[in-house]
Amino acid sequence: MRLGGVHALAGLADDAPTLDLRQTCINVLCAYLRLPYTAEADLPTGDANSWHAYLALREVRHTIIRLIRDHLRLEPKSPHSWEHLHFDFTAVTFDGGDFSGATFSACVVDFSGATFSGGTVDFSDAAFSGGAVDFSDATFAGGVVGFDRATFSDGVVNFYEATFSG
Repeated sequence: MRLGGVHALAGLADDAPTLDLRQTCINVLCAYLRLPYTAEADLPTGDANSWHAYLALREVRHTIIRLIRDHLRLEPKSPHSWEHLHFDFTAVTFDGGDFSGATFSACVVDFSGATFSGGTVDFSDAAFSGGAVDFSDATFAGGVVGFDRATFSDGVVNFYEATFSG
């Protein structure tokens, strides 16, 4: 049901008659990612119920990230492009996700306080231009976060007090 709701909300964003309504749909998708989430490394050992719940939540979360990425790969003139909209990933736990090839243009992308732990988060070939990208207080610990060939131009990028370990 959650996956159906995520796809329905993305479809609603695509059909929204105004950018404000489209932004509202994106805000709800990002808010889901900000909900409390236990990463795989923090699960109790041998608890099958916790493991299955984790897998279900991870699938929903990774689907949201994939939908955002897919919409940010569209041509800016596409009626379904989300390129100029804002994304609030404040304090989100990322244990994987693919933003490769996404174009964030003239928008605010907030990863402040986010935790990148376990899995692979891929920003390869992503473009951040003309806006603000905030990784302040983010924690990069374990896993792989790749920025191969990513570009940052004509905007502000903040990694103030970000922590890199593991």
